[in-house]
Order: sequence, then C-alpha cells, then structure tokens
Amino acid sequence: MKDAAAKKREKYEEFLKHVKILENMDEYERAKLADAFREEWYQPDDLVIREGDSLGDTFYLVMSGQAIATKTVEVGKPPVEVYKYGPGDYFGERALIKNEPRAANIIAQS
Repeated sequence: MKDAAAKKREKYEEFLKHVKILENMDEYERAKLADAFREEWYQPDDLVIREGDSLGDTFYLVMSGQAIATKTVEVGKPPVEVYKYGPGDYFGERALIKNEPRAANIIAQS
C-alpha cells in the first residue's frame, strides 16, 4: 500500500512541476498538494463545470486529454467556445479567488 501511495505522490509531484502557475512551489509544498489530489475522469462531452453555478470548491488541473470553455456572450444565444485546455492547464480558480459563481462551462473533449 505504501508503494502505491509513494508512486501516486511521485506522479503528481512530477506533473505539478510543469504547471505554469505552480512551477515556483518548493518540494514540500508540491508534496502536500500532491497528497491532496483527487483524480476525476470524464468522458467526451461531459460537463465538468456549468456557467453560473454557485460557488464551487474545486480547482481543476488537466493531467491528460483536452477540454473547452464555453461562455454565454449574448443572452438568448448558445454559448461560444472561448478557450481550449490541455495537459498542464487549469481552471476553476476564479470562482475560488473571487468568491463568484462559475464564469464559464467547461466541457471534456478527450
């Protein structure tokens, strides 16, 4: 069991070294964050975050695959794609930092 936990931590720590916003963390901070990780897997077209949802308590890091952000730009019109995410990208931080509802939809692509 200990080997599995150590391998998991090592995998996450290595990943965190390549996340731009977190690249200045020291090893201790990276280890603590790696221990707090909870992996979630999504299928293509799964909705990860819904625009307007009340405050979320989750910050997401894309480890593999891709996702897109869509946003309602004009009331009554369908949301439009505003950003693409890939490995090393992150989202969900705005709602946590600003204490606001979710600003966009995030949809898994692969």
